[in-house]
Amino acid sequence: MHKIPDTFCPAKWDELYVSFEMNYAYSCCKGKTTKFTDTVLEFVDRERWAMLQGQQDPSCDYCWNVEQEGGKSLRHHHLEKFNADTFSYYKHNSVQPKLVQVSLGNECNFQCTYCNPKFSSQWEHDVNTRPYQVFSDRFFYAIDPKQPDVMENNIKFLGGFNHIGTLSIIGGEPLFNKKFFYLIDTVNADELQLSTNLAVKQDTLDRFLRACNKFNLVTLRVSIDATGSIAEFTRHGLDYAVFCNNLNYLIANAPANLKIIIGSVMSSITIRDLSEFSKMVIPLLGKQVDWHLDYCRDPKIQSMHTLPDHYKTDILDELVKLEKFDIRGVDMLQSVVANTTFNRILHQELKHFMQEFSQRKNIEIPLCLD
Repeated sequence: MHKIPDTFCPAKWDELYVSFEMNYAYSCCKGKTTKFTDTVLEFVDRERWAMLQGQQDPSCDYCWNVEQEGGKSLRHHHLEKFNADTFSYYKHNSVQPKLVQVSLGNECNFQCTYCNPKFSSQWEHDVNTRPYQVFSDRFFYAIDPKQPDVMENNIKFLGGFNHIGTLSIIGGEPLFNKKFFYLIDTVNADELQLSTNLAVKQDTLDRFLRACNKFNLVTLRVSIDATGSIAEFTRHGLDYAVFCNNLNYLIANAPANLKIIIGSVMSSITIRDLSEFSKMVIPLLGKQVDWHLDYCRDPKIQSMHTLPDHYKTDILDELVKLEKFDIRGVDMLQSVVANTTFNRILHQELKHFMQEFSQRKNIEIPLCLD
């Protein structure tokens, strides 16, 4: 049996994260990003080699720093689950990745108030035209320079893997991206995961449902966090009636291997609609439909720090009602709403931002911000 170096971590081979727009690639969710010029693994391969030579590669400083302080790092957790008998596959670079996450780019048909140019081409265009007057979140709306387009070559590279455990796709809006179906047709994986705003034509939905047959399991996260005019304001570009029709169509025609997750990132704005929103979501839950709740951390002006205290009692009462359902994140959201301190300065920034946003889009703010 080959001796395993003290610096080895299987995540360097098991996980791969790639952006086809910014041309960065890294392995392990805590690894440092590196920009490639031609092929995805040009830097990752060097980092793997260093690990096999017993070197602490700087790309893994997140774990090295934890270990230097005597702590148990993520690398240690990976090693606890690692089968040492398979090390030779890692040493000879013949192991197949368990997870590949691909960012197709920021091409999107929405401009959600809590999103930014990195994930929305609508935001990129808006900020390029005229930056927003924000202070606390000024870096949140920065625009990263795009790199030369090597997407097609790198999709072919990923298609060269004999087997991938899970292919995870993020955007932008994947179903709006011209390369989405080419990617999933080319890459071989057991499981497909992606997030969508579901604002697509029915023929696109039908094509996606047919494509599900290629995979053992498909997990589709459908993003929505409010109803009616509040949803259409915070998720600018949304037609709420069309969304509901698409969601009902998706559920009615879902193949057995498709898991639908209604994913809700609650901001200080959308959480005020929790009562009405719950009435929409709860009847949909079932064998193939789950609901996951999360909360907005950035931009700070839409975090719970800008939720006035007088809303909290009703929101917490509504969250108590949700405890009887199998909904992920209810307890976490309860804690955040109850324990986050209201920040008047951030709240003033929120009001200025929303007023500017509504003026640019020529739409009314559908609720009182105070």
